Amino acid sequence: MNVCLKFLKFNFWFLLILFHCHCASLTDRYQYLRVVPETEETQIFLGEQFLDQGTSSLRLKRERKPKLRYETPQNSKTEKLETSYRWGQSFAGNAFLLIYAPIGWVTDFITGAAWEIKEPPPKNKSKFVLNENSKILILPPEMDTELESYNLGRLVETLVIEKYGTSRTIPFVDSFKKSVRLGYDYEYNYNFKKPIPMADLLFDSKATHFIVVKNNKIKSQIDVTLISPYSQEIIEHWSIPQPPDDKDQSQYRWLAEGAVSLIPNTVSLAAESVTYSGCSYYLTVPAYCPQSGRSGALGILSAIKLTHILHYKKRTPWRIYLRFYPDFNLSFKEIEFSKVSPELPDLFLDWYFLNVGYGARLSGTLPFGELFIEATPFWTLNYLRLHSANTDSTQWSGKIA
Repeated sequence: MNVCLKFLKFNFWFLLILFHCHCASLTDRYQYLRVVPETEETQIFLGEQFLDQGTSSLRLKRERKPKLRYETPQNSKTEKLETSYRWGQSFAGNAFLLIYAPIGWVTDFITGAAWEIKEPPPKNKSKFVLNENSKILILPPEMDTELESYNLGRLVETLVIEKYGTSRTIPFVDSFKKSVRLGYDYEYNYNFKKPIPMADLLFDSKATHFIVVKNNKIKSQIDVTLISPYSQEIIEHWSIPQPPDDKDQSQYRWLAEGAVSLIPNTVSLAAESVTYSGCSYYLTVPAYCPQSGRSGALGILSAIKLTHILHYKKRTPWRIYLRFYPDFNLSFKEIEFSKVSPELPDLFLDWYFLNVGYGARLSGTLPFGELFIEATPFWTLNYLRLHSANTDSTQWSGKIA
């Protein structure tokens, strides 16, 4: 029935609840910290909860005034950890929710997600040296492609095993998976002057030392550095010749560098507001007029978006990126119509809207997130089903937009 399209005019507004721009309490209530007590026999507690023993990376729930307790057979000490307000993640992140921002700010204060916990100073620097109990993790080498990074990492692994032994070397296959999952992949640039804690990787891998591998193109060599991630001190440094370039992979380098992504990594949920105008007529008399749409199969969340967002650990603040990403959008509405005559049967319209596209995204990175503009060609599909007790009709329409 063409009436499905004649009396409907859609205007869409999406309030996006994105994982990278929202109330910090939803996904960022915990923080990783490096803790170095006086001895390796020291037990670490948060309240009455036992956390770990000795030099550790801990996962703590954010709060305003956290306290750690250190227990040894001889004594017990309590340390108050310093905190600071997260102006970027909590304040600015919630500000993007506009009139709903105060809800996010208050929620973050109540849950403790508004606070950044500062790491306590190390109590014993002698524990940073390499010993028989150390575990060495090889970070993915900083190379042009993921394949080059992996191959070079396997080469460095053999040298590390020869130098420090198998028992102290975490297999590169395992460390590569853990590192990439947390965002420390071939694009990650380890900064020796301003290193970040990387406590999440320490917590996940139980490593005590890192191997940092950098491609020194000026000297045509590979620089290998053993560091203590708890003190950021350089323990040992050496270089190896640069491996020959894999010409078979060079033509795909632009694809592998991340400028093009084929697999979505982000799910966005949206609440949808739709306005309708016009009525259907029977013999110049209005028969049905649309009421406001009700959420359908997806409950209160009537729209889903899949896309690819640049990983936050790969974002250098105040930079511009041009990349190509996929987009997938699905929404659903059930529309009920008011009847001019009570004798008319109840009439409903089920509306499904789907678009799939792939296109360019110009994004600017900020300290607290990413802002972007897209120019994406879409294949759009509309499916309409108008049904009542007496009738049931459907209509499909698809086009490139």
